[in-house]
Amino acid sequence: MISFIGTKIGGYQIKEKLGQGGMGAVFLASKQNGPEVALKVLQMSQDDALDSASKRFLDEATAATAVESEHIVPILAAGFDETYGPYIVYDYITGGSLRQRLNQLGKLSQEEVLEHLAPSLFGALDDLHDCDICHRDVKPENILYDGKGRYLLGDLGLATFEGRQAKTRTGTFVGTPG
Repeated sequence: MISFIGTKIGGYQIKEKLGQGGMGAVFLASKQNGPEVALKVLQMSQDDALDSASKRFLDEATAATAVESEHIVPILAAGFDETYGPYIVYDYITGGSLRQRLNQLGKLSQEEVLEHLAPSLFGALDDLHDCDICHRDVKPENILYDGKGRYLLGDLGLATFEGRQAKTRTGTFVGTPG
């Protein structure tokens, strides 16, 4: 596995690894004197799988930019690096994932769920559906907390678009089983 720490991708200096998913890794990064961002890089090894995954990966950027929503993690940039392949740059959401928050707190209060989590999550799904996009991977790891009472839905890598050919064949598994 490649160590990205200290490298530059799309002009962003990689600082530390924030997380790893099935298709890629997310890093804390920034441009010189710029704000910190979350930079997602595709990590695949087989060429055939890489071509398919690259398309799905860049479709994530397309899906997120097709939706204007205060409930979805904003994409700042997307591109292709000659050395490291496709990447997507997001706003860095400082409060961590809902999974991390649940691990830390044990559970959320009823007030937190009713006043913050539920409206944010339902707002994100409603905004996606208004654009004929289905997320397909809603889970605590893909719901981010900004530390100020706001939750945002991220990771649109498995999203489907109404009227476009499906990205997976019938019987093919994608996403997180749990």
